[in-house]
Amino acid sequence: MKVYLGNIALIILGYFFWVRSKKFNKGKLFFCVQVTVQWILISGLRGISVGADTWRYQYMFEEVLDMTWSDVFKDFRLWIQGSNTLKDVGYTLFQKIFQIFSNDYQVFLVVVAILFMVPMGVWIYRNSENVLLSYIVFSCLFYSFFAITGIRQTLVTGFMVFIGSELLKKKKYVWYYLLLFLLITIHKSVIALAIVPFIRKVKINRISTLIWCGLIVFAYLFRTQLMSLLSGLVGYNEYDQFYEGAGASTFAFLYYALTAVGIILYNRINKRSESMVISFNMVVMGAILLPLTFINQSAMRAVQYFSVYLMFYVPQLTDFFEKRDKNIVTVVAVLALVVLLVLNRPTYTFFWQ
Repeated sequence: MKVYLGNIALIILGYFFWVRSKKFNKGKLFFCVQVTVQWILISGLRGISVGADTWRYQYMFEEVLDMTWSDVFKDFRLWIQGSNTLKDVGYTLFQKIFQIFSNDYQVFLVVVAILFMVPMGVWIYRNSENVLLSYIVFSCLFYSFFAITGIRQTLVTGFMVFIGSELLKKKKYVWYYLLLFLLITIHKSVIALAIVPFIRKVKINRISTLIWCGLIVFAYLFRTQLMSLLSGLVGYNEYDQFYEGAGASTFAFLYYALTAVGIILYNRINKRSESMVISFNMVVMGAILLPLTFINQSAMRAVQYFSVYLMFYVPQLTDFFEKRDKNIVTVVAVLALVVLLVLNRPTYTFFWQ
C-alpha cells in the first residue's frame, strides 16, 4: 500500500513542479517522463508474489529456457496448421528472443514494463490535456491489470492500443491490421480491437446514442449467450483472470456511471472535439462488453482494451466546467480514485524483500 500511495504522492508533486509551476518550457514532457520511470520501476522490480500471475509467468519463462529454437518454430508451424493444443506461440518466441540477451526473469519484467509504459507515456503526452488526472486514473484503476498482473496482454496493449492509435490517426489501416495479426500470436483477445477503425469516429448524435444504449442493454440481457459465442474467440475460457484495482463490482458501477454521464451529454461531446468523440465511443464499446464479466471475470481482458480510454475520457469530462469549478472537480476526482485504491488494500513487495 505504501508504495502505491507514495507513487501517487510523487505524481502529484511532480505535476505541480513540472507543469503547474510553469518554470519549464517542456514541463508536461518532463512530467510524463518522471511518471513513466516511476511505473517502470514499480512494475519491473515487483516481487514474485505481487499480482495474480507473476509467478505463473515465471514458470512459463523457465519452461522456454529449456526449449530449443527448433521446438519454438515447430510450435509456430503447428499453430499455423490449426493445432488446438497450442496458443500464444508469439509470446514463446518473444521470450526466446529475450533469452538471447538475458536469462533473468526480473530483467524480463523490467523490459516488459518499458515496452508498455513508454508507449503509454507518449500516448498520454500527445493526447491528454490533463496529464495529472490521466495518470491518477491509471494508477488507481488500471495499474494492477497492466503493471503487476498480466504480461501477454500488457505487451499487446502497449503496441495495439497506444501505437495502434497513432497508426489510425495517420490512416495506416493496413499497418494497423498487420500489427493486429502479429499480436494475435501473443494474446488472441486482441482481436477485439479489430472493430476500432469502424467505431472510433462514429458521430455522436441522438440516433447513434440510442443505438449505443440499445447495444448495452442487449449485451446485458443476452450476456450468457454472448459469453458462449465469444469465449473461444478471445480466450475467456483459458483461466479466470483475477482483477484488482477498484474491484470488479465497484469498477462496473463506476464505469456505467461515467458512461451514463457521456450519454446524457452526448450533444456537447460531439461539439467538443474529435478526441473526445473517440474517447466516448471507445468507452461505450467497453460498456457493451462489460456484462460479460458478470459471467466470467476473465472477460475483463477485452473490456480493458477499451476502458483504458478513461484516461482521456475522465479528464475531458472535467472540461465542461469553468476553470475554478474544474479545479475543484479534478481534486474531488483524484481524492475519490485514491479512496478506491485504499479501500482495495493492495499489497506490494520489491523482489529483494
